[in-house]
Amino acid sequence: MGRKRAACAAALVVAALVALVVLVVWLATPHRCFLDVLNAEISRQSTFEPFYAASDRRWGLPTPGEVVPGLERVDAAFPEIRGEMVRAVFGGAGARRLPPMHEMYNNIFMYKGSGSRASGLAGAVQRAAAPLQRAAGRLVYGKDTDIFDRIGSDNWRTFNLVMFGLPVPKNAALCPRTVELLLGVPGVQSALFSVVMPGAYIPPHADPAKGVVRYHLALRVPRPVLGTRECYIEVDCTHGPGCTLADEMHRYRWEEGKSVLFDDVFSHWVQNDTEEVRVILFVDVLRPLVGTAKALQDLSNLANRYHPGVRRLIRESAV
Repeated sequence: MGRKRAACAAALVVAALVALVVLVVWLATPHRCFLDVLNAEISRQSTFEPFYAASDRRWGLPTPGEVVPGLERVDAAFPEIRGEMVRAVFGGAGARRLPPMHEMYNNIFMYKGSGSRASGLAGAVQRAAAPLQRAAGRLVYGKDTDIFDRIGSDNWRTFNLVMFGLPVPKNAALCPRTVELLLGVPGVQSALFSVVMPGAYIPPHADPAKGVVRYHLALRVPRPVLGTRECYIEVDCTHGPGCTLADEMHRYRWEEGKSVLFDDVFSHWVQNDTEEVRVILFVDVLRPLVGTAKALQDLSNLANRYHPGVRRLIRESAV
């Protein structure tokens, strides 16, 4: 009971600090949302490239482990990670039982369906508070809190492993080695098995937040059909390595056991023209920052760890 009270008190303190910062931002800047201010601070000290690293060193890039220490151990553990993925994702009723990506992540800050699973007074309070919570989400994160609804598809599913630095207990128990490796990488924010079903198309999108870089380790890649129907991601890399002015889009084809580190602030989309399922280990790692940007990033991450939407996501992610 004492631990629960301490956790509630900590959550209230964090919420009050975030509310104070958000109010100051809203009154003092034209950005009108916390995320805009954080992104502006990140942009002042960071450079952005569509691709930062590749395990096969394509385009002369370093390997992911040379850019983010610890990812070399994840690369090396491909057989173990793939084995845990196969058991977790394809065991039981198969990949179709996994929750769609947009249903999971769009509920963090917008509280769609908030309280719908709770009964009695608790459910009534949650439903009554939902509009206020959504308004707060807009104030902190701006117009992009529902980005997953705009790109959502039942053909894009997720097996969540780590959310804002916190493991998903039941899922982690199914993939203990994978989660152990991930938590050994400094700055891991979120990690999951991203599952794209046959025939899926994920429309162009870019992460509205600039605080992370993204790592993909290909675990299961469909075979091309008739040499033209394949599974790939296209990234707008007009100014990035491996591109030319005449080729503004770069098509990256996953290869099993190989990894890539890229920046999802650039528009990108995914197509699976095959008849097989594609699965990757999808990891967001915090961008290294200093000064004001680092302070704002730390505050945001602390708030997210205690955010009721994130806590609910961790509970509902159990498969």
